[in-house]
Amino acid sequence: MQPLVTCIMPTYKREKYIPRAIKFFKQQDYPNKELIIIDDSPHQYKLPIDVPNIKYIYLPKKKSIGYKRNMAVKHGKGTIFINWDDDDYHGCQRISYQVKPIISKKAHLTVLINPIYFNEANKYFYKHLKKDDNDLWEPNGWMCGTIACLKSIWKIKQFKNISLAEDHYFIMDAINNKAIVQPLHCRHNYVLNRHNSNTFKFYNYRQIKLNNIPLKIHNAMKI
Repeated sequence: MQPLVTCIMPTYKREKYIPRAIKFFKQQDYPNKELIIIDDSPHQYKLPIDVPNIKYIYLPKKKSIGYKRNMAVKHGKGTIFINWDDDDYHGCQRISYQVKPIISKKAHLTVLINPIYFNEANKYFYKHLKKDDNDLWEPNGWMCGTIACLKSIWKIKQFKNISLAEDHYFIMDAINNKAIVQPLHCRHNYVLNRHNSNTFKFYNYRQIKLNNIPLKIHNAMKI
């Protein structure tokens, strides 16, 4: 049997995105998976009944994203965990794609590069120049928020109790502890959704519009 993979999803005031994030999770072709949602919004989200492999934990007090990531990994039963951002697009092969090098023992951790972006306000997809992505995503153009990682690496050094770049520091700590990181091209497995309530802001990079995005991704990004 394939190892259990825990998808970790910290969230805050993202009620409109949660159903879509759950849908993307349920559509994954990787069978042995679970989703842990950690929510510290002002109001508790009512989870649908028909999702046995999803665990929802509500926190009455606001916590950092790093704190919530750690709580999700702790409550997960998987030997591998993967970040599951509530507002982004997750293609149906994303889990399989990212955990394959880990299962085959070629890496302890994988991360995506060469991202596709979606401008939610204007409804178009775009990319950046490679040099801009390398500048934006440090180190080496790695999108640190897309990590898949062995839980054993997390046990050595957990996420910092902060709400910005906690995933970047986690990867740097993992590397310092001799973890092997394998970057993987995004392809159509992941799309970053850009909107006004993103945690990480960036607007000063040239946007190169893309016209070859599959219709299923266009439809999936509709809210």
